[in-house]
Amino acid sequence: MSSVISQRSSLAFLVIMVLTFLAASSAPTQEQDRFARGLVELKARNGLYVEAPGAVEITQGVLYRARVTIPARVPVGRFTAETFLIRDGRVLAVATREIDIRKSGFERFVARSADRQSVLYGLVAVALSVLFGWGAGVIARRF
Repeated sequence: MSSVISQRSSLAFLVIMVLTFLAASSAPTQEQDRFARGLVELKARNGLYVEAPGAVEITQGVLYRARVTIPARVPVGRFTAETFLIRDGRVLAVATREIDIRKSGFERFVARSADRQSVLYGLVAVALSVLFGWGAGVIARRF
């Protein structure tokens, strides 16, 4: 038994573009396959596509749990996790679940401030820049 867990972000857009390209392409099938494999390999190197055989635990023959590490550079938004149960090369079951990725902590505070109170955010950013620039100048003069 193995499983495949994929995340939809820019990958999904690119895969849709690839499928559209492949369907409309007059390129030989061999080139289309090479292009699709290269795209998946590129996204896998960036951590945006993961194949994790054995990552899914099945309990009581029905319930399952999968733990997936999501890279920090994945953009905020809604993703789709697709899990495939494959035995002897045949897909026996498919499960799809939506996952919401949100910012948290200080990063969330800064992003929300920039969106909701942009003028105040801009003034604070300028004030901090001036303050840190002045402080760096004072330290540089002492040494």
